[in-house]
Amino acid sequence: MATQLFSWIHLSDIHFGHGNAGDRWDQRRVLHLVRTDIAAMVERGTVKPDAILVTGDVAFSGNARKPSPDQEPHEYADAAVWLKDIAGDVGIAPQDIFIVPGNHDVNRKVDDDDDVARLIRDLREGIALLDNELAKPKMRARLASRMSAYLEFAAQFAPACRLPPAAPEERLFWTYRMEQNGLRLRLVGLNSALLAADERTFGEDRGRLRVGVEQVTRAVIDPPVARDELVIALSHHPLRAGWVADERDVDTWIRGQMHIHLSGHVHQAETEMSRAGSGGEFVRVTAGAAHGEREPDVPAAHGYSFASVMRDDAGKLWLRVWPRKWSPTKAAFQPDADNLSGLDEGRIYEDHVLRLRLAPNGAPKPALSAAPPAAQPARPDTSPTPATASVTAEPSPPRAPATGPLQVFISYAPEDAKHLAELEKHLKMLGPGRRGLIDSWSAKSVGVGGEEKLERDRRLKSAHIILLLVSPDFLSSDECYDVEVRAAMAAHERKEACIVPVLLREVSYEDTPFAKLRPTPDNRRPVAEWTSMDAAFTEIAKDIRRAVESLRKPT
Repeated sequence: MATQLFSWIHLSDIHFGHGNAGDRWDQRRVLHLVRTDIAAMVERGTVKPDAILVTGDVAFSGNARKPSPDQEPHEYADAAVWLKDIAGDVGIAPQDIFIVPGNHDVNRKVDDDDDVARLIRDLREGIALLDNELAKPKMRARLASRMSAYLEFAAQFAPACRLPPAAPEERLFWTYRMEQNGLRLRLVGLNSALLAADERTFGEDRGRLRVGVEQVTRAVIDPPVARDELVIALSHHPLRAGWVADERDVDTWIRGQMHIHLSGHVHQAETEMSRAGSGGEFVRVTAGAAHGEREPDVPAAHGYSFASVMRDDAGKLWLRVWPRKWSPTKAAFQPDADNLSGLDEGRIYEDHVLRLRLAPNGAPKPALSAAPPAAQPARPDTSPTPATASVTAEPSPPRAPATGPLQVFISYAPEDAKHLAELEKHLKMLGPGRRGLIDSWSAKSVGVGGEEKLERDRRLKSAHIILLLVSPDFLSSDECYDVEVRAAMAAHERKEACIVPVLLREVSYEDTPFAKLRPTPDNRRPVAEWTSMDAAFTEIAKDIRRAVESLRKPT
């Protein structure tokens, strides 16, 4: 029996802000039909996506180009709305949208600065080495400045929104680990556009772009890839046809250490299976352009794809791809006949065997890695500042000692201090001196001062249960939402802590990272709407006790 383990929508080369007014109207109608086609595919039950994977060129000019003299650039604002609309249509959240940049996500006006221009020219010509320059904070910051608008945009999507806040230069490329339906996944976001530049000044990009050693090495050794872990790499440029100067080394490493490579840039969809360096199969998928450029006498090519990692009862894995392509004669998306071998038989997907195999259904699961989780892996002493953000998401149970109280961290807005006080009264019976099941802590437990945040961070890191007291003030608080919620969700992804949203006052939280988590009270009725506040907090205390008992259960 075939089971879908992890499914996604693959989009690339969207080019918000491209062209003249006519081009932009054409883009609006095509992207509208991309959205409606995606919704129709999901509604038909073809595939239920768990994520959206975007392989670059979200914008056309890195948000530098004004649509008209009296308008400010809004390429990324438009892109964010469109992506979130698609996510809402198919039932996923913004934190399920993973993005890497493309060459059109570079603001080339930044290269007017002489120091930046010199750096880019030296790196493109091989006079300076990319990894060496990335290890220098000033040079890394210069590279990041060329993508500042993109990095600000990407902060609201994965993996940045799942991680504690980081400086832009620490988010140029990334690695993210997670588990989906029992499948251990490692998503690798490569930045192949670091050196993309205006060809009128620097010559064409082909053969002058570089990925470097650090990106691809860190992705698979910090920590080492587990035997049952599927690795999916995303980059804008394909690692063929000479776009990347070091593509031979990068491609050899990726084929040997990873399983799937998703890319864009070439505007023509393609899927192929090749032999990996370590034996077995390696699959490349090029999405095509969600909105391709029109050329004289040549119809524009628009496309995207769905994909799903499938398994059978014996543990065999394969990638199923549903390629979609624009039909200019029908003005609609349809199966891409050029990438389907069984379309005449009515099959609108193509299967590609993966070399990774899982244990057969019913067999004992392999022991989990004991590698310690780290939101930011350490670098050698010679390179003290990391150039990539990373998170470890070990699929092990949350840490819960066999004896002693579980540590409970309460995240709340100061405006909800009254509700916090009531909650703590009802948790008293579970705390020290009574049942001794929990030891709760909130920011008011220490005085305001220079060490408060250090204490807060220590408590967050050691918490077994994290309560989020949800209210309008909580969501509008930068400290609660941008710091504590992100840290809590990172711990949740690593299966280190149980996160419980506590609904205090009515507020829309559908677009938050914790929207999919089960809240308390269980009826989703905020505390403020209960006739009796004591009754509401009694139910909340019962839910928290059940969470404690669940964590205590042997696994």
